[in-house]
Amino acid sequence: MDELDKLKSHWQKNDEAFPKMSEGDIYAMLHKRSSSAVKWILIISILEFVFWGGCSLLSIFMDSSHEEMPQLLQVLDYVTYIVLITFIIFFYVNYSKISAEKPVKELLDNIVYTRRIVTVYIGYVIGVISFTLVYTLYQEIGKSGQEEAIFLYVIIGVALLMMGILILLYNLLYGRLVRKLNKNYKELKKISGQ
Repeated sequence: MDELDKLKSHWQKNDEAFPKMSEGDIYAMLHKRSSSAVKWILIISILEFVFWGGCSLLSIFMDSSHEEMPQLLQVLDYVTYIVLITFIIFFYVNYSKISAEKPVKELLDNIVYTRRIVTVYIGYVIGVISFTLVYTLYQEIGKSGQEEAIFLYVIIGVALLMMGILILLYNLLYGRLVRKLNKNYKELKKISGQ
């Protein structure tokens, strides 16, 4: 603790050595960081859309399993692409709003809105993947015999592990960016006195 006090007193003595920053400078930095975080959310969501679309196209070209897919999953597949495109549009609009010079109040509102959209997006994608996995495995277990059922239970374990990894990956990618937005939001609230 003594070292911390010494360091504080040293900083106070050398106050002129550190650059002075106005609230406007701090706001500009937070604005830029928020814009950067939303830009990365947009980029990652586009890459994710391309990845899932590529996987879907690859499975269609590799075999005819897409035609054998239950009607419910085919409809869900198409709805998911529409929803993903809609989220990408939302992310782009939010990026445009946050990139533009706005008053602090509008920037705060845009950050809150972006956080909500990201949360809904992550919930939707994980929900769809979970539903598809559970539905597909349920259908396969119903068709299989005793020996195949044991094999499918092993596949269920692997699938659950993969879901855990997917949730962790989403938390690492999107969660990190949302945490940055949260931090910027708190700093902006301090500056604006709200």
